[in-house]
Amino acid sequence: MSPAINAASRERRSLLRQVLVPVVLLLLFAAALNGVLIGRVGETLDDKQRMAQSQSVASVIKRFRQRQQSFVGDYAWWDEFYLAARDGKSAKWGTDNLGPSAQDSWGATATFIFDERGKPLYAWSLDGDAQAGHVAADSSIARLRRAALSMPERDGSNATSAFATIDGMPYIIAAAVIAPVDAALRNEPRRPRNVFVALAPMAMTYPQLSEDFGIGDIAFSVSGASDRDAQVPLEDIDGRRIGTLSWQVPSQLGAFMSGYWPWAISLLSGICAALVFLSIRWRGLIHRLVQVSISAKAAEASSSAKSSFIANMSHELRTPLNAIIGFSEIMAGERFGPHAVPKYKEYSADILNSGTHLLGVINDILSLARIEAGKHQVNVAPCSVDSAMREAARMLEGLATARGVQLIVKRDHLWVEAMADPTALRQCMINLISNALKFTPAGGKITLSWMERRLDGTVELSVADTGTGIPADKLPLLGTPFYQVSDDPASNGGGTGLGLSIVRGLVTAMNGTLLIDSIVGEGTTVRIRLPSSRWHSAGARAVA
Repeated sequence: MSPAINAASRERRSLLRQVLVPVVLLLLFAAALNGVLIGRVGETLDDKQRMAQSQSVASVIKRFRQRQQSFVGDYAWWDEFYLAARDGKSAKWGTDNLGPSAQDSWGATATFIFDERGKPLYAWSLDGDAQAGHVAADSSIARLRRAALSMPERDGSNATSAFATIDGMPYIIAAAVIAPVDAALRNEPRRPRNVFVALAPMAMTYPQLSEDFGIGDIAFSVSGASDRDAQVPLEDIDGRRIGTLSWQVPSQLGAFMSGYWPWAISLLSGICAALVFLSIRWRGLIHRLVQVSISAKAAEASSSAKSSFIANMSHELRTPLNAIIGFSEIMAGERFGPHAVPKYKEYSADILNSGTHLLGVINDILSLARIEAGKHQVNVAPCSVDSAMREAARMLEGLATARGVQLIVKRDHLWVEAMADPTALRQCMINLISNALKFTPAGGKITLSWMERRLDGTVELSVADTGTGIPADKLPLLGTPFYQVSDDPASNGGGTGLGLSIVRGLVTAMNGTLLIDSIVGEGTTVRIRLPSSRWHSAGARAVA
């Protein structure tokens, strides 16, 4: 396999990697970003769901506590209850009216009657008398009893409630001072202030919470719960947190992902299949691109070789041509005596004219070769546009007069400077005026003008003729070396198609632009725009 084929193969593989690797990395990044965004959205939705469910559960628990507080307050606001406690019949009355009755009414699992000093007058627990005595001695019961005694008396239910932990289990505790409804009893001088206390476990609320909110296992923790669980804090009568109810909320992200993954895997498989298909297609495309690149490099190398060949051949031609021109000039001038045959003098003049013309063509070819090779040096500096235009017009004024063409120089703005090479600028104007003379018939006009464009900081030089004009489809090709608008040499004014190519190369080297407008039958206008020295100097001062 030849080195060229190996190089082309390596180039194809390199281009394929350069195309596929960024696409794959982009897809991986998009997939990772998609996963992160889905995760963040899922976490946000889960947080909102936990917060909403926690608020709803807290509201339900509050209603349970208020209901128990209301039951206790209503029981304590009862003349019969007051008299039983006052007359020392609390035990019997409590057995008949409290205990199981309170359990059936609002789910109480323990009830107590305490006197004002905290001595239990009655104690009942669903778990037996021993447990009742143990619960009655709990400090949380004592604090709630004191809170009830400290509340101001008023007509109607006057109860208080709070959460408490007894043996590590959460309870709702409600307490109220036993007070009579009858006014005469209320006005007794030494009315005892006994307190009624009832306990209900938090567990009694779990079934309703499960039914209302679909909550599964509810856990109580004294040390707190995980941030990923929904939770409701419980506080005692003094406002201190005694623990937290917590439960797991079904993750919306998990539910979403369970339905998303099959589609995501299908989509990823489709993308992979598309990448395989595209890689096959891109392989063929890259193969064609490499072939085009190789062809372009070969064409560039061929063009460079052509330019080098032309330059070398032009130099080789100039040496004998100069000798021919010199000898023909001597012969045409008869400097060593007259010709024996007068016709020889005429032939000598023809040889001189033809040689001079050929030398001009060779000089143009050399200039174009230097420009294409990037070896043509231009010294850009502030240059008087008026001087360059007047010198070019003066050099070609005689030719214009001989051809019957009027050469007009507009002198509205004499002192205008552009950033250009004076020699290159003069050469450009000579070539443009020469082209205009070739295509302008006798009686026509060629107008030279220039102006400063302050909006874009450029100087515009214009050569406008009233010649034959150029078709619109030919304008893009103007400036191509050796290109001529017509295949008929007579209609091209005897030119070689190099003048405008040289102008374009020189203008480009001076950081300018070449613009051509033409209308068939009306004429052609060629404009050169170069940077203005005024704005260039102002910019240099600003940078300094």
